[in-house]
Amino acid sequence: MPDISNLQQTNTKKLPVLIFIHGGGFVLQSAFSSFYHGFVSSLIFKAKVLAVSVDYRLAPEHPLPAAYDDSFTALKWVLYNCQSGPDPWLSCHGDSDRVFMAGDSAGGNIAHNAVARAGMEGIKIKGMVLMHPYFWGKDPVGSETIEPEIMTGAAKSWNFVCAGAFDIDHPCVNPMGPRGELETLGCKRALVTVA
Repeated sequence: MPDISNLQQTNTKKLPVLIFIHGGGFVLQSAFSSFYHGFVSSLIFKAKVLAVSVDYRLAPEHPLPAAYDDSFTALKWVLYNCQSGPDPWLSCHGDSDRVFMAGDSAGGNIAHNAVARAGMEGIKIKGMVLMHPYFWGKDPVGSETIEPEIMTGAAKSWNFVCAGAFDIDHPCVNPMGPRGELETLGCKRALVTVA
């Protein structure tokens, strides 16, 4: 965590809070990986935010929806602690009206699903940032590949991380698909980057 000990003396304004979900194909990495720790530390410094980096349970030992549950629990924990909870960093310095959820790759997928669940439960946050999120579906979108080997591989990979609980067109992996419901997202703003 950054040293914000002088913040209390010089500025009583609370900071935005970023909940970050790491990538890794649902099976690799952690909030403590040097790559993600460095990235989030840099983001904290440049954006002037508090950050909570979520260390969710990984597949295949804990297939999806375990990571979705962990991240949604983290979202509720952050909101509670910003408002009145016992965590001193968040209760003293975190602005519950400016909470953002972000993630890259699989973390983008997980962040999206946590924000979707928040919306279904009447919880609203300021926004979400999905960096190259892991989304897929049975039918290619735009210039996505139609190569059978890649399509089959993506379906097998998805089946592996969720232990067959969700098909390849389930809204968890295909929010723009036939059953997706973007209208219920629990955020006011969304930024999605793709490459």
